[in-house]
Amino acid sequence: MLYVVGCTLGAYQPSTLIFIEGADGLVPLPFADYSSDGGWGATFELGFVDFDPKTKELSNFVKFRGLGDCGSSSRLRWTGYSFKLLEYRYRDCSDEPPADPDGEIPEFPVVYEAK
Repeated sequence: MLYVVGCTLGAYQPSTLIFIEGADGLVPLPFADYSSDGGWGATFELGFVDFDPKTKELSNFVKFRGLGDCGSSSRLRWTGYSFKLLEYRYRDCSDEPPADPDGEIPEFPVVYEAK
C-alpha cells in the first residue's frame, strides 16, 4: 500500500512525502533528484504529486520559484516494490524572461529518459 502525504503548504507549492507500508510500518521512499551544481542525488520531499492507480504512474512537479519558470518534473512507474524513473526534466533559474514570444513558460529540458 502506498501513502501520498501532503506535509506542508509553502508560498507556491506543497511538500509531499510518499510512504510504503512495510513489515515495520510506514517507510518513506526516496526519489531521484537532480541539480546542475550537485548532479544526481535523492530526496524524500516532492512537490505537486499525482498518482494514477490504473497506470501506476506518479508525476511530480517542483517549482524553484513562484513563477514556475524553473524547477524539475518527473514521471515514474510503480513496479510492485519501487518506482522506476521514466523521465526527468530540469531547468535552472535565470534572470532572463522565458524565450516564448507569447510569454508561456516552455517545457523543461529532458535530462533523463528511460530506454
